[in-house]
Amino acid sequence: MFSRTAGHIALILAISGPLEPREGVSNRTPVPNREASVLGDQRNHNYRSLEEVGRRATVADMIEMTRVAGSSYARSSYSGSLSSDFAFFSPNRKRFAIVLKKGNLGRNTNDYSLFVFNTGSGLRTVVPKRLASFSSSSNHEAINQVTWLEDNDTILFLGERRGEKTQLYSVACTSGRLAKLSHHPTNVKSYSSTPRGDRIVYAAEEPVTGFGPAATHGLRISNQSLSDLVSGYFTSLKSSLYLLKVGATRARHLHTEGIIIDDPVELFISPDGHYVVVRTNVGDPPRSWIEYKDATVQKLVRRNRDRGEPSWLFRYELVDLATGSSRWLLDAPISGFGSEVAWEADSLAVVVTGVYLPLDVGDSVEALRRESHTFVAEVRLPGLQTTEISDQALQLINWEPTNYFLKLSKRIPQAEKDVEVTCYRRQQGRWIQVDCGIETPNEPEVTIDQNLNSPPRIVAADPSTGRRATLLDLNPQFRTISFGKVEKIAWRGGDGSEVEGGLYLPPDYVPGQRYPLVIQTHGFDPGQFWIAGPFATAFAAQALAGMEFVVLQVPDSHHSMDTPEEAVEMAATYENAIDDLDSKGIIDPKRVGIVGFSRTGLYVRYMLTHERHHLAAAVIADGFDDGFWTYLAYANESSYFASELEELNGASPFGEGLNSWLNRSSGFLLEKVDTPVQIQVNDSGSLLGNWDWFVGLKRLHKPVELLYFPNGTHILERPSERMASEQAVVDWFRFWLKGEGNSP
Repeated sequence: MFSRTAGHIALILAISGPLEPREGVSNRTPVPNREASVLGDQRNHNYRSLEEVGRRATVADMIEMTRVAGSSYARSSYSGSLSSDFAFFSPNRKRFAIVLKKGNLGRNTNDYSLFVFNTGSGLRTVVPKRLASFSSSSNHEAINQVTWLEDNDTILFLGERRGEKTQLYSVACTSGRLAKLSHHPTNVKSYSSTPRGDRIVYAAEEPVTGFGPAATHGLRISNQSLSDLVSGYFTSLKSSLYLLKVGATRARHLHTEGIIIDDPVELFISPDGHYVVVRTNVGDPPRSWIEYKDATVQKLVRRNRDRGEPSWLFRYELVDLATGSSRWLLDAPISGFGSEVAWEADSLAVVVTGVYLPLDVGDSVEALRRESHTFVAEVRLPGLQTTEISDQALQLINWEPTNYFLKLSKRIPQAEKDVEVTCYRRQQGRWIQVDCGIETPNEPEVTIDQNLNSPPRIVAADPSTGRRATLLDLNPQFRTISFGKVEKIAWRGGDGSEVEGGLYLPPDYVPGQRYPLVIQTHGFDPGQFWIAGPFATAFAAQALAGMEFVVLQVPDSHHSMDTPEEAVEMAATYENAIDDLDSKGIIDPKRVGIVGFSRTGLYVRYMLTHERHHLAAAVIADGFDDGFWTYLAYANESSYFASELEELNGASPFGEGLNSWLNRSSGFLLEKVDTPVQIQVNDSGSLLGNWDWFVGLKRLHKPVELLYFPNGTHILERPSERMASEQAVVDWFRFWLKGEGNSP
């Protein structure tokens, strides 16, 4: 749910049937709508029972589900209201845009549509207009980062047509005219525009380069990646910055002192187009930053890195677009828990949240305070004078630049009741805390209504009557599917705290019958309808439930992050869950499988090599590895990663420190693995990182399977790759946990 200032609307609409966009064509014809109805409580969608429907969810259903897309990041730096996570409002609040996406298995594309709604008064039926439809056959979003211009008619967005690079587009709501604004040879990753759209700063990825003539004379190796050297070309995580002026034939390259490696890159152009603030990575952080009490900052400063290598500490940089010069907005790190930037209307000052302040102050008491707090601060230009607004960890909710009015809330609330709002106003050159006032909206509020068992749909609520109405039923086809019921359960975690997860039961679950269990790791949200799980790689919760599995979705714990106890505690969390479900008579403890993805691949590796419970099958998808082989494969390009593995294994793997690795690192303990393992890897770098497990288990004659996606991404996007990944997981567990299907 988002703030009422960003969510007032008065509409009812329900779309029937799947979206079938026409690629790259502005469609001014309204989408057909069913008869609208004002609903009461929509938390229960009343989907038909198994006896009435008879069809279970499949992997194809998960991929072809219509979802709300879009990012809240690309907001206008001049706008007073911050966008919600899914609805992007025009400056005058009379229109808003939504981006929808769905997988198209037939074309192997992800199809995106940009819709615009007109707001009005009262609950009445209206029809949205589809402004643009793009289909992406790559791993990039076809439409994202939506921004309105001040004319309240023009929308900017990043778009990718099938087979083309991601570029910047504009579309006019009234005429439907679609225009391509950038023609960059590589993908545009992010942008920021002035209110009129006359100046736009964008970030584009650096091109892939071949070895060139130097290869014939021998390459002098420094910090290149092993996967690049094997492939024959160099890739880069870095982006470059460009200034695009209306009417100019070419964009101008901009220089930055720091490294730009964010995705998306965070850019904030001033309303007058004179400056842009960009978040850049600090190549060599000052040693004085070790004085900050933030444990993450201290760890990243201390890490042994090659000179110029990204430190993964960030700070804000100010680029003068007239001169091209660059300097630090604040010579201090940005908090890893989040930060926002908002320009004041005159472009002479910028407000930033979630930042530390420099320590070079003469007052020792003030220096100590700065070491321990993140701040909300105003930085005035051109002299960069800094004024403290608050020393609390607050996030920006709303900003009214003409009135100098800030609305903020706690950065990390401990509970819903902790979400209290704090407001500040600048008066006579000073920022003072003021009463936020009581907001009494007289228009409906738009939200995404969903829960563990209710698929998402967009609804509006009338604040005066409490009536609720459906704007978009995103997946009416789900009414013909019998989903497994999902329940929130709790048990004791490996660190002693209570853990809450989601338990998916088969659609015809019979109490007292023991079912095979699949544990899905890496996140849980009790307010979300996760048909597959938290990510698109290797998770298949409802498809597994439809095959008579019980599935447990488990959140992560960061209690012992980057220490030898990290994997120990998370493995204990999974094992305690097995014990809990066994004691309740829900699962068969001899038929338990687990899926580890990304970081949680580390925990699954530990569990398989130090098992308290024997697992009948496991999947490690693009998983993190703590092994010596991985250390050598990645250390040359990333001393950051090498240091992380040293911390996880308690020492450097040389001399006496090797003994610690021999006892801890999973790659040295493969003889203990007695579980069939499916390994999925999504690019050449991940293939290197998982090679030791595949070859080691194969040499030990243990059941192992390797599924390689050479053109994939960490979170798979292409429908064909998602189908292969998720269906392979279903088939793996069906065979090893139930004896169904063919031998892998």
